[in-house]
Amino acid sequence: MKVDGPMTAVRLRAFEPVDGDRCAAIYLAGRRVAFPWVPPERFAAADFDRDTVDEEISVAVAGDGTILGFVSVYRSGSFVHHLYVDPGRRGQGIGRVLLHHAVASLPAPRRLKCVIANRPAMEFYRRAGWVEEERGEDDLGPYATLEF
Repeated sequence: MKVDGPMTAVRLRAFEPVDGDRCAAIYLAGRRVAFPWVPPERFAAADFDRDTVDEEISVAVAGDGTILGFVSVYRSGSFVHHLYVDPGRRGQGIGRVLLHHAVASLPAPRRLKCVIANRPAMEFYRRAGWVEEERGEDDLGPYATLEF
């Protein structure tokens, strides 16, 4: 996994129930930024609990204890399902740390799905060495399945 650019010091730990509200807020804000063509009212903070059922979640925490982002995986499928960083903290290496953690915790080949119109995310994964394997379409539009 390539890691380049400025880095913010973060500590990774397993998600705890007390983290739910903060992760839900990051998930809500992150999806509104990532998918601007989707009406914002379609997304709700309550989606986090529904969308991460049966997933293993890790959080990136700043020195002061603030949660900066999270990654969730389906271990059985070696699938990275969600990776979100607080939009105000993007570009600080937090996503790279979370992705590296997810990759290190899963057996190869690892897979993820990314909406193609989310160009910053597609480029992020390509820079990290992920390769497009196939394409499909869901309710957010065309997506690519990437493999590492």
